[in-house]
Amino acid sequence: MSLSFKTDGLLDTKGLRPTIGVIKNNRVSYREMLQIEGLRSAAQKNDVNLILYSGGMINFPEDLESTTIYDFVDKNRLDGLIIWTGNINWLSSHEDTESFVHRYNYLPVISLESKINGVTSIVRDDFNAMSEALIHLVEVHKFRRIAFIRGIATHSGVESRYKAYLHTLKEYGIPIDESIILTDISFNNEEGIMNLKNLWESDIDAIAAYNDMNARFATSLMEKYNLPFMPIIGFDDEVEGDADKPSLTTVRPPFFELANRGMEVLLKKIKGVQVDELEVLPCRLIVRQSCGCKANSVMKEDVFREKSVVQKIPELMNNITTVESEELVRKILNIPEHVETSWFYEFMSEFFKEVNSDKAPVTINLLEKTLTKKYNQNYNIEIFLDTILLLYYISDYIFENNSTGYLKAQNILRQATNLIADMQIRSELNKKLLGNHRYFCIISFKQIISNAIDMKDLINRTITGFKIIGISSCYISFYENEGLSTDKARLILAYKEEKCLNINPDTAIYPSVQLLPEGIISYEKRFSLILKPLYSQNRQIGFVLFKDTLKDSSEYEQLSEIMSTAINGVMLREDMENKALELRESNNELEFAYSTLKENQQKLLVSEKMASLGRLTAGIAHEMNTPLATLLCSLKELDELVYEYDKSIGNDQVLTDDHKLIAQDMMKFLKIAEQSAEKSTGFIKGIKAQTININTSNSQVFNVKNVISDALSVLDFALKNANCQLITDYDDSISLYGDPKRLIQVITNLVINSIDACKPNGGTILIKLERDKDNYAKLTVQDSGCGIPEEILPRIFEPMFTTKPFGEGTGLGLSIVHDIINEFKGSIEVSSEKGLTSFVVYLPTK
Repeated sequence: MSLSFKTDGLLDTKGLRPTIGVIKNNRVSYREMLQIEGLRSAAQKNDVNLILYSGGMINFPEDLESTTIYDFVDKNRLDGLIIWTGNINWLSSHEDTESFVHRYNYLPVISLESKINGVTSIVRDDFNAMSEALIHLVEVHKFRRIAFIRGIATHSGVESRYKAYLHTLKEYGIPIDESIILTDISFNNEEGIMNLKNLWESDIDAIAAYNDMNARFATSLMEKYNLPFMPIIGFDDEVEGDADKPSLTTVRPPFFELANRGMEVLLKKIKGVQVDELEVLPCRLIVRQSCGCKANSVMKEDVFREKSVVQKIPELMNNITTVESEELVRKILNIPEHVETSWFYEFMSEFFKEVNSDKAPVTINLLEKTLTKKYNQNYNIEIFLDTILLLYYISDYIFENNSTGYLKAQNILRQATNLIADMQIRSELNKKLLGNHRYFCIISFKQIISNAIDMKDLINRTITGFKIIGISSCYISFYENEGLSTDKARLILAYKEEKCLNINPDTAIYPSVQLLPEGIISYEKRFSLILKPLYSQNRQIGFVLFKDTLKDSSEYEQLSEIMSTAINGVMLREDMENKALELRESNNELEFAYSTLKENQQKLLVSEKMASLGRLTAGIAHEMNTPLATLLCSLKELDELVYEYDKSIGNDQVLTDDHKLIAQDMMKFLKIAEQSAEKSTGFIKGIKAQTININTSNSQVFNVKNVISDALSVLDFALKNANCQLITDYDDSISLYGDPKRLIQVITNLVINSIDACKPNGGTILIKLERDKDNYAKLTVQDSGCGIPEEILPRIFEPMFTTKPFGEGTGLGLSIVHDIINEFKGSIEVSSEKGLTSFVVYLPTK
């Protein structure tokens, strides 16, 4: 089936080069680097712009935030889209993967590695590749009991490898033994490790793993537990494969080729050309030593023999400078299509010219120049060694009867081998030095931006770090409504061609799908961009857009993670500073509220005390009027006696006894007047003790009995009026330290409550002062009144709580009592039943 898709995107409307988007995950591994290398190469070869949306894997719980980046695929920015489905669907069902891909039906779409119905799909042939690897074990090594480590069934490629295992064993008549089929060995799973170790006791011949990681894990167990050598093969050809001991036999997926072919097919779709709905690219078996094969050099000679190189030598010699010759050598040496081999023409030609003539030696000089050039391009030097090995093999055949030519060829090839070996050592050393240098650059970047104190400082430090890393252009944006919506973004940093651009506040906010405000990126020049999410405390806060200039694409992920950590640190710091400011403001407000509360509390105390005194107004009038009336009456009688005595002076009729009687009467009324005056004075003293300087504290040592007497002097009339009998029992020796006025209020409030409890029939009120153990004074106020209901007993000390009718109680009396007792560092207990309520106050005497 073929598909066609005519777009009206940027390519047609603007007449510019097409812009291609790519969706792939942000994992860092050798395969991901190969995929990006393929995309870079394809974009450059086809002269297209590239935007890489590097997010998370779909339906993966830990990646939910990072898949938001895929929402920014925009038909107004892109002409076509490549979705590397095999890279993002490890935990996704096929149905969910198809649903995800079909979200982008508004664009020409290519799916890589997964077949999607209705979408052009380019996949790799995992089935036949795994079959070829298994056939190698069966036919070359004669193995039959082959264990298999399978992976997650939801991934189509992984499942294809398992099906290939079942199919191949069936084709060779080998019984399927479920006991030697394991599911994905986990490094931290003791049960999985034990199951894998048990394979060595299951009489197996070899192990086939669905990927290199599990194959290496099985190899590591052999070393760790000193197990016998077990032939093992993997799949994926990760970078360490050739460095393993023994080197790992594996399958090399066509990652680079998938990217190139995907780009070619997508561009055809954009132009409206019909394309096949499905293309399948082959994988390549890479035979090394872990399967039981010989060392590489010996093995390659065997491979040359198997590939009947001898029969092809005449063809090779006749077409030594043609494309056919290059393709023949590429096939013999198993060189990937994307690896450039044009140097081979000239080198082969000069080699045979030098061997067959007296021409001055140029082959080694040419090889040295070529090696130097390729070395600077990070070329795989091993291809040169393979070429020399092939020439050794060809020379043995061509110069079989020409000893002079043979010796000359051997001499040139030995020099070439030494030169290549030297270059290979230099290459490995350079890789190590370069790796160390890049590591230092990354660490330096991290240290520079990690110490930022605020966002402005972070931006400045980031720019400094970019210069060390080699980032030429980078753009940072935060979501405008972070945590609520990702629709709008605000540009925070615009670093373009090693210069920091001024950001116009009026245009800094833009739709996130644009990735940047209009006008920053020019479509006149080809560009390649990598988009990655930024995080703070595991939530996505924005994104960073890199211009793709770094050789090692894995560094972008490292940089975005470092930037996320630094941004998170700054945000936490700013959040803490804001919280500290809020706390300072709240503290100021609390201090103001507290001072206001204390002021109001004092006012309430005055109000409550005056309310208590106000309720005793009638008693005050009675207590003052009675002695004053007696005093006035006595003074009147004294006045008359003084007048009478004055008239009697010099009167002979007034005898001495009469004078004595008048004096006795005068003394009588004077004593009555003095008693009345003393009673009034005592009462006034009691009032004064409760009202004077009520807002001030005057802590002192005072006698408790005297303070109680002062309080009761004001309450005498209220007690009599309520028909209450007062009983007192004092220890005169008890003294306390504190404000006596505050204790007067405690006694007044407690006695008033007792008087109210005894209404209307009156009752008995006991006030007892005694010493308690542990240096405490014990003051008891007890009445025979109505009692306090059990259900409200826990609430009686709450402010504003009262059971009295409106206007008769403030609800502050007992609350104030409780607070004052706390000021004295004392405590109060209450017990109540009908006919007996007791308030017991404990106050420290020291």
